[in-house]
Amino acid sequence: RTGSMLSFDKIPLLIGQVIIAALGEEIAFRGFFVGKAMKIFPFWPCVVVSSVVFAAGHIAIGSAGLVVYDVSAVFIDSIIYAVIYRKSGNCLVCTISHILCNAAGIAATLICF
Repeated sequence: RTGSMLSFDKIPLLIGQVIIAALGEEIAFRGFFVGKAMKIFPFWPCVVVSSVVFAAGHIAIGSAGLVVYDVSAVFIDSIIYAVIYRKSGNCLVCTISHILCNAAGIAATLICF
């Protein structure tokens, strides 16, 4: 599932993609979605709804077990990023957390596979 994307010659492209995607996702989901929705609704319903949408956007092709595991992990990560956003009030802080999480996942995949 990751073989074509994760090779050592594509790491510079992957780093740029991870940084740009994380920044865009955090601005959209935490800064805009959660930030604006919290003006109308309580924090936790906003977080759950945004996390469901965020996780659904990360569904990929693969075995059912792997997809469920991946989407569940993304859902939990999304909740963590929302809490970080609420505590810090800053999209940059949750973006850095998101980038570090993605980098750890890529490093683990490169090492293990």
